[in-house]
Formats: sequence, C-alpha cells, structure tokens
Amino acid sequence: MGTARNAHAAWRSLAWEDAEGAVGLAEKVAGMLEQFGEDWRTRDVLTWWMPTP
Repeated sequence: MGTARNAHAAWRSLAWEDAEGAVGLAEKVAGMLEQFGEDWRTRDVLTWWMPTP
C-alpha cells in the first residue's frame, strides 16, 4: 500500500515539475495503481492525463 502511495505522490510531483514527463509515465503508473486496488489514485492520474472532451 505504501508503494502505491509513494508512486502516486512521486508522479504528482513529476506532473507539477514536468508535465510532458508525467504524460509519458501516466499509463504505467495508472496500471500499477489499479493493480494495487488504488481506485481514486488511478482515477486521479487518468483524469489529469486524459483531456476532457
């Protein structure tokens, strides 16, 4: 569980500093979070990464 929280926090920090880098990792991070059952963190990454229609 701590691993998922740390990955999410690191990704959010990256997103703040380097949006393009965060986009490149978003799918992998979301997939890992989903495997850990971190639904809201997965949604957070996906909603930040995917453009709103």
